[in-house]
Amino acid sequence: MKSEVNMKNWLVTKYGKNYNLEGTADKHPKLGMNTFVAFTSELVKANLERNVLIYETQNTIYKCPLKFINLDTRRFEEKKLEDYTEDNVCEKIIRACIKISQNLELDKFEENIKKMVNKGKEELIAKECEMKKQMLDVLKENVNIGLLRIYNSTDENPFAYRIDTKEGIKEKVFYPFVHSGMFQDSVLYSDEVIDFRYFPQYNGMDTYAWSENLEKIIVENHTEDTYYFNNTEIKSGDKKIFKRHTHKEKTLF
Repeated sequence: MKSEVNMKNWLVTKYGKNYNLEGTADKHPKLGMNTFVAFTSELVKANLERNVLIYETQNTIYKCPLKFINLDTRRFEEKKLEDYTEDNVCEKIIRACIKISQNLELDKFEENIKKMVNKGKEELIAKECEMKKQMLDVLKENVNIGLLRIYNSTDENPFAYRIDTKEGIKEKVFYPFVHSGMFQDSVLYSDEVIDFRYFPQYNGMDTYAWSENLEKIIVENHTEDTYYFNNTEIKSGDKKIFKRHTHKEKTLF
């Protein structure tokens, strides 16, 4: 039986005669939870069911709600309608994305997609706000503390903090800047209040900068594998608290 995966921020593209699906999967059988899928295996069949694209490959069935299409206009501004037909649902969706992005006249199907995408954006924003509120609620009885959630995609790992500053308590939830280095990549959570940085490792991290006002950090493992924070094991679905004194300053050399 094929695995079923729910997608958001997804996009269908065509290269020659071949199609590809990309986007964020809720639970991929190989890549894990909440992870970005850049490439899929060969398309077997695709059809539309109740405003959801069912995109079936050799190994997986991807369920892609039309409301969660990624309408990145930069991906469509150079594309031409005449390169795509209306003979199959994938090309109909690509044509709709082109026409919406280029502000062309829309038919009923394309207008419906535009409305659904706008509604989908509102839903995703609401979910994001709820997630941030929930993370800050975990910290509300403490100060000088952080909360890091680990998923399979590094750039989608949110970090929350609640810090006592001279100007009062400051709270925030934000995502990292991922720096690709010549010898070693690094992940930075850095703003005017805190500075927390680490080197990503296979299923883990080694911290190399940790500001003094972050006395401790809660790390939650939302992946399906064991995760290692400075060589300390965190099992899937578990969480642990780490104090700053356990961290040692590190450099690349």
